[in-house]
Amino acid sequence: MLTGKTPTDGSFKEGLNLHKYVKMALPDHVMEVVDPVLLREVEETSSTASDRMRGIGNDKALECLVSIIEVGVSCSEEVPRERTNISHVVAELLRIRDILLGTRRHGQRTCMRFSKWKMKVVKEGRGSVGASCRK
Repeated sequence: MLTGKTPTDGSFKEGLNLHKYVKMALPDHVMEVVDPVLLREVEETSSTASDRMRGIGNDKALECLVSIIEVGVSCSEEVPRERTNISHVVAELLRIRDILLGTRRHGQRTCMRFSKWKMKVVKEGRGSVGASCRK
């Protein structure tokens, strides 16, 4: 959904699969695996005047995209018991939504943080969302 690739894509060979492909790209090379069509849409929507007024620029949109992809990676672990609990997933997705909609301010509440793609609760800092809510 986010990469534009299917799990059976012909580029996945020699033990590489969609999960490993995306996991290897996190967090610094995520732009290399995200579907270019999705990136264009993110850039277009995050550069509108209303987004700038709410403080949502390309950097924040990218941080949220990385967080969404981290959720996907944590939910698609091969071993079911290693997958993140669904209630934590929902909380993280709601947090990301609130950031994108501008209904959440930094330091207001706790956020869910993926540490090695596992969920942990941490206190949000005064810095950027990506610095406080990302690996």
